[in-house]
Amino acid sequence: MENVLDIYQSPYDEQNPWICFDESCKQLVKETRDPIPAEPGHKTRYDYQYERNGVANMSEHLYIKLLNQKKPNGFWTNWSFTLAPKHGSWLNMAEIELSVVNRQCLNRRLPDQDTLKREIAAWEKERNQKSHSVNWRFTTADARIKLKRLYPSIQT
Repeated sequence: MENVLDIYQSPYDEQNPWICFDESCKQLVKETRDPIPAEPGHKTRYDYQYERNGVANMSEHLYIKLLNQKKPNGFWTNWSFTLAPKHGSWLNMAEIELSVVNRQCLNRRLPDQDTLKREIAAWEKERNQKSHSVNWRFTTADARIKLKRLYPSIQT
């Protein structure tokens, strides 16, 4: 855990950027009946029945394109991996971002891959224009205090 926290606290290095990865799936769902339009006092109403139209891997749409950057510094060959610890998914900024996109953009029925790509692209464009980012403030020192019960006890 401390390795991940140390990376988040390190200054940005353009020659050696770090990229967070995670995966998530989205079930694609088609409507089988036209929704009843919204009217005063009522939201749009959808039928409970739907047609399942497959599953899309979210990592294909959100993060892989970051790797298409061709850098002269050997970006492709100088990989170093630091994994979030088991039960430490809260440490993964990519998982945090996937949670945000799910809540802000994908918390509804989407019928197909094309619609999913368009919706994510629009969300991503707006999020980037507003310069949203994760402001990580939990430090190794915080972890040693707040998570003391999880640290092994060393007796001499």
